[in-house]
Amino acid sequence: MLSWFKKKSDEDYEQVLASLALSIQKQQTQLSEIRLRERRATLLVTIWAFSAWAGYVALWWTGVLGQKGRGVKNAVWGLPVVIGPIVEKLERSLSEATKQDRRDQE
Repeated sequence: MLSWFKKKSDEDYEQVLASLALSIQKQQTQLSEIRLRERRATLLVTIWAFSAWAGYVALWWTGVLGQKGRGVKNAVWGLPVVIGPIVEKLERSLSEATKQDRRDQE
């Protein structure tokens, strides 16, 4: 019964602070790993999109896709040549905005 009224011993603050510092360091490591994965994924998507666009341009230029000449049909086949880089830039901007939103929510 007297143990209820007994004053609790002081906590070892150095040990608590060391534990908190270790926890913070682990979280920072996890965060840097996540950011590294995000950068790698963005680079991979960019490389694949550029490769696909370059392949399309090469096929279009050689005449495998569409035909050389004038007309609406040829303009439609040539449209991805012009719009491809614009779409890629918009995709990267959208991806970055989405990542930033997720970071802000955490």
